[in-house]
Amino acid sequence: MLRAMTDELITAQDCAARWNVSESYARRLLAPVAPVDRDPATGAMRYRLADADAARTCRPGRGRRLDLATTPIRREDAQRLTADESIPATYRALWVLMQSGIRVSDALSLDVRDVDFDEGKVVVEVPVKGSEPQTVPLSDRALSIVSEVMDGRSEGPLLLNERGKPVSRYAASQFARAVAGVSIHAFKPRPHWTR
Repeated sequence: MLRAMTDELITAQDCAARWNVSESYARRLLAPVAPVDRDPATGAMRYRLADADAARTCRPGRGRRLDLATTPIRREDAQRLTADESIPATYRALWVLMQSGIRVSDALSLDVRDVDFDEGKVVVEVPVKGSEPQTVPLSDRALSIVSEVMDGRSEGPLLLNERGKPVSRYAASQFARAVAGVSIHAFKPRPHWTR
């Protein structure tokens, strides 16, 4: 009987190996489970195997990030939002930059000097993916909104919040959810969109 009881006990480390997850994630899954005792050899808490597997079943995996797996916003809605002057120009500029094909992280890292109005383009010097600089043409509408954001500045971060600090990814995501009702990633263009 004691042997059967021992076989039913498992540590977080063993759960991690069993479930093919990291130890820290296994511990998070086991957080609501009451430990039975400690392993005499290692001192690690042990759990009933059935309880541990039940906790894993309740949260079977990390799943996919819903904010990344999103349907792009309709072109008409994107144009309406970027034309709405009641929305701060910084966020409208971010959205038109994204619609031009720039990743959100790359757009948030742009400097004023990266915008070339004469050529009608923006240069992402150090893109998040890839090592080569990326040159992206901008529409007249995008250039107009970006010019509004620059407000005569000749250097410094392109996208600033109302306190004059660079816009964070978190703030951009929260703003898109609050104002547009969509994930920030919804502003990625559909392949058939034209600039």
